[in-house]
Amino acid sequence: MKKVIALIMSAVVLCLALVGCSEKKEGMTLGEWKNNTYSNEYLNLKFTLSNDWKIFSDEEIAQMAGLQTEEGATDIKDAILKKQEELMTIFAMSAQRREPQGVSQVSVYYENLELSNGTGYDVNQYADAMLTNMVDAGINATEISRETKQIAGGEYLCVKIAFDYGIGTKVISEYNIRRIDNYMAFIMFNYAENNRGFIDELEKNISVMK
Repeated sequence: MKKVIALIMSAVVLCLALVGCSEKKEGMTLGEWKNNTYSNEYLNLKFTLSNDWKIFSDEEIAQMAGLQTEEGATDIKDAILKKQEELMTIFAMSAQRREPQGVSQVSVYYENLELSNGTGYDVNQYADAMLTNMVDAGINATEISRETKQIAGGEYLCVKIAFDYGIGTKVISEYNIRRIDNYMAFIMFNYAENNRGFIDELEKNISVMK
């Protein structure tokens, strides 16, 4: 299953390409954890995870963002933010939980649209291009559904995609996509097919910060 998660995150980086229609908001942030509660001022949301979730450390987030961290570094998030104009994909948080059916995962990340030449597409065109990029790369991905939904007061396009990695059980990824200024924000849920229960639980727990 670790291989499957790695493939999903590779697909995330690969598919990031395009979108449009901006919503102005100052100061992209990575958010912060207080115990098991994650809050993000940029997205104006917060949620709490139970103790059976593994929350990725700042060092692991830096690796997802493609940054090499010096041993003993303490200001990793600040380093990521300082390099945000150089990074096409910026991971804010990620956590996963092991279940009998497989590994469930929630992630928040951004795409820098100026670096990906993605400033000229609306959200649906972006989703079309995202899926096309996956298929062109040989990833067995099939769109299941697409709908607009509200998360913590923000409007997101939810694109649900099934990935078949030849392991018997399909992996479902739900990309909740929102344009803010020159960033595309993603709240992504990954889970084994027919195991969406944790998302229902998590979505009920997502609330507005202020």
